[in-house]
Amino acid sequence: MRKLIVAAASLAALVFVAPAQAGFATVVKNISTGFEGGLLASGAQDTDYSLTQNPAGANTYNGNMYVKQNIPSVYLPNSASSQWISPELNGADPVNGISNVGLYKVQIQFDLTGFGHQSAMLSGLGFMVDNTADVYLNGSLIASQTDPQGFRGPFTSLGTGAGLFVSGINTLEFWITNDPGSNKNPVALRVDALVTAMEVPEPASLVLGGLMVAGAAMRLRRKARA
Repeated sequence: MRKLIVAAASLAALVFVAPAQAGFATVVKNISTGFEGGLLASGAQDTDYSLTQNPAGANTYNGNMYVKQNIPSVYLPNSASSQWISPELNGADPVNGISNVGLYKVQIQFDLTGFGHQSAMLSGLGFMVDNTADVYLNGSLIASQTDPQGFRGPFTSLGTGAGLFVSGINTLEFWITNDPGSNKNPVALRVDALVTAMEVPEPASLVLGGLMVAGAAMRLRRKARA
């Protein structure tokens, strides 16, 4: 009987514990700017990102973010994985105008339903802005760019955000300050990063695992009686 109990317990551990330990993190969301399954066209709207706050001034905003056109030569060039975005269609580049001075809040949201939020992490190159920025994950500060010329590169790390994710909808915010400049002064954001997490087993798979354990235990019991 003791051997039977030990064998059944071992099978239970194999079914319920091993999958969690052997699982691999998957990409929940590619949060790179100017990238939605591939690079967006210049001037296209990046629908993953939205402008939730902007300063008053000569320019008006509609809450959208666009792939920046006519990128200033001092910016780190776009790559195959991310592009600069701006709240203005023309990006208030040196040819087309000046962005309003002040605070801009840009956000992206992603859903961790079906994933273990405790396992969620940020990875990738990070972010950069014109001019400075603080980054918040679900209201907690995770990174800052303090160099007003950080747009030249390299990227500023976002860290992993470990322990700050929640189940369901998560919000990543970039609080960008556009400082007054001596010449034309645009505002822009560049992110090159992923959100990864472990998938949570569906209830049906847990039920199937329970039936497998029960069936194995019954077979062991019959064998013991024989």
